[in-house]
Amino acid sequence: MPLSAHHRGLSFAAVSAGSYGVVTTCAAIAYAGGTNPLTLVSFRATLGLGAALALVILVSRRYTLPRRAWGSFLLMTLGVIMINYGYMSSVKFIPVGLAALVFFTFPILILAITAIRSRQLPPPVSAFAFLLAFAGLALALGPSLGGLDWRGLLGAATASLGAVLMIWYSAAVVRHTSVGAMTLYAHVVIVPITLIVLGVFGGPSILLINSVWRIRLETSYPLSRTMHS
Repeated sequence: MPLSAHHRGLSFAAVSAGSYGVVTTCAAIAYAGGTNPLTLVSFRATLGLGAALALVILVSRRYTLPRRAWGSFLLMTLGVIMINYGYMSSVKFIPVGLAALVFFTFPILILAITAIRSRQLPPPVSAFAFLLAFAGLALALGPSLGGLDWRGLLGAATASLGAVLMIWYSAAVVRHTSVGAMTLYAHVVIVPITLIVLGVFGGPSILLINSVWRIRLETSYPLSRTMHS
């Protein structure tokens, strides 16, 4: 039996939350390999463009972005850029758990904005569920408060605000086009911006590539000696 639209939405939300939880750990590993946030953001955006193009080709039936959706689209894209730079750079300065905890304040912010716009308090059950989920996240992550750096906190907070923009305005954009087309056009805007920023601030870091090759050489050389002895 196919899932309803509501359950499909919940499934996509769960997958998205999981991916945002994993990405900071991967970023921390990449930084340990010698790369920097600008290189990582550019690499991630370029891969996202390829994935979005494949999604449009394979799944989407609508490819256009009507003019009436441009305002919401630009704000949504700004939110994605804030997430890319803020969240990915935060773990260079603060622990992964703390960065994730600050970032995942965005559902509470959305709940508050919704209440302000509708001029009524959210249902007690919804408010309790949001707060309980956030408390559970804090207990699960167990973020360390040692070695706080304002740059990491600012990056994670920027990403949280970016998530609010992305979610709020993407809901308006998909009324006029498909999710695949929205994602593709967003990356068409984002990739040139990230590459320009990368070029202005010194170009890509190749230390990560060098680290990978050094690991391969250090592991393959003893193996080759063993096989030929």
